[in-house]
Amino acid sequence: MMCENIGVFLPLKLSRTSVGYRCEPTVWLVPRATGAPQARSFGERRQKGPRPVRRLGLRPSHGTVGLPRRSASRLTSTSARKRIRLAPETRRTQILDESARLILEEGLHAVSMERIARDLRISKGLVYRYFPTRDALLAALMHREQTELRDRGMASALQAVSFADLIRQTTRLYLQHTLDRGALIAALLADPSVARLMEEDSRSDREQTIRYFVRAIRREFQLPLPLAIAVVDLLSALTDQAGRLVAQGQVDVDSATEMCVELITGGLSALDGDRPLKL
Repeated sequence: MMCENIGVFLPLKLSRTSVGYRCEPTVWLVPRATGAPQARSFGERRQKGPRPVRRLGLRPSHGTVGLPRRSASRLTSTSARKRIRLAPETRRTQILDESARLILEEGLHAVSMERIARDLRISKGLVYRYFPTRDALLAALMHREQTELRDRGMASALQAVSFADLIRQTTRLYLQHTLDRGALIAALLADPSVARLMEEDSRSDREQTIRYFVRAIRREFQLPLPLAIAVVDLLSALTDQAGRLVAQGQVDVDSATEMCVELITGGLSALDGDRPLKL
């Protein structure tokens, strides 16, 4: 059956002569009907079947006719590694999440711009586009943790129906956050650069929390302002210690929460607002 040939492939053919070997171009033709390659040399009759090209290091393949196998695989791997473009906020969150994972699994020393770029399969320059330094990256991660705790705490406070409920909800939230993210926060604060960068933000968050609870205590127990401030300082130390016990596994979140609620509400109820306070 006659068929029309399509496609050409031009390797070199070695022909043995009486005086040695000579190179000739070989034309590979792919029949449209059968797809079976056929070969013929210039000045020769058509050969039966395809001439082997393995000794030349070349193999035709579907979709890459005339390309070596190595070149085809390189094109495939390059396209597979093509970076996916994400929205800026999504990419920033991805970088922060990867940093948190490295800290929790391998420690703070494992975090570097090169490692994050390699794990996320992005360029190191892209990481620097969002965070100019490693310290800035770690500070941003710490800021995210503090902001999340503060926002969730305020949402819980707004849902409270009584003072005891306010203490219960905010204390449980703090203890659960300490259990889930305490190792990350402790590792970040252990870095002097991060602690220095976050000092102002931490002070601002603490002052805001103190003002909120001072107003709540004064409204509920009619305490003078200096006494209410001192009480909030002591209660903060109480919840901090409860968080350490929870993180160490010595007490669960619910039990620690109820102990804090009873100590705080009971102590405030028994506190004499007319007691002189030496400052």
